[in-house]
Amino acid sequence: MKRIFLNLLVFIIYGFSLLSLPVAVYAQDLGNNEAQTVSRNSDNNSEKENLSTGVKTFEIEKGLKAILRKGVEKAVAKLAVNDGFYKNDSMKIEMPKSLKNVKRVLEEVSSEDLLKAYVYSLNKSAEKASPKVGGYFIAAINQFTIKDPKKILEGGDSAATEYLKKRMSYGLSKVLRPVLINEMKLNGVYKRYDDIMNIYRRVPYEPNVRSRIEDYMVKTVMDAFFFYIAEEEKVIRNNLDDIKDDDIKKLFP
Repeated sequence: MKRIFLNLLVFIIYGFSLLSLPVAVYAQDLGNNEAQTVSRNSDNNSEKENLSTGVKTFEIEKGLKAILRKGVEKAVAKLAVNDGFYKNDSMKIEMPKSLKNVKRVLEEVSSEDLLKAYVYSLNKSAEKASPKVGGYFIAAINQFTIKDPKKILEGGDSAATEYLKKRMSYGLSKVLRPVLINEMKLNGVYKRYDDIMNIYRRVPYEPNVRSRIEDYMVKTVMDAFFFYIAEEEKVIRNNLDDIKDDDIKKLFP
């Protein structure tokens, strides 16, 4: 009986030690119960091949992930620079629609400067968070499993991006939320929001409003990243002569 107890104790300790590994931590943080390492996928798929090209399934998955990582690198290069959101017409973060009435009221009482400062703080928060956001995107790409990668490879120009978006959006939103909240605090978003609402509440007959600005920011930043990832995937698929990455070149012999 004592021996059985000791064996059980060793098993429990060993199990907890596995959870401390960085790969496991990333998988847990991203909320992806099916996340596995590339090496494990390679073992499972090493015998499966694309008969038309001779490229093994795990090599297709590896190449697709390389494409996605390049997309993340492009997103960070575009967004994590000074005014990468604010002066980017297609990415500039405006007041959320839930605050449309607040915006109208403050414009009527000549508080446009406060509104502009608030919008700028939203964009600056997204900009400053982008390097960390990119890191979590890379972690997600490295750890998630692409089911039927050959189908993704033969799909549309942004098939891999769409697959990533479908599989990982929920998990990514969970881990990106505290990152963005921290930057919003550092860049004065909440203080300016309070200043805006103090003015708004002094206006007679205006209803109370609540804005889920954190949800809005998480979705907006994620959409910006997915946009650039998809854009880079299209560039790679349609400009094969410029490919230098060996993992990607194998996909298009």
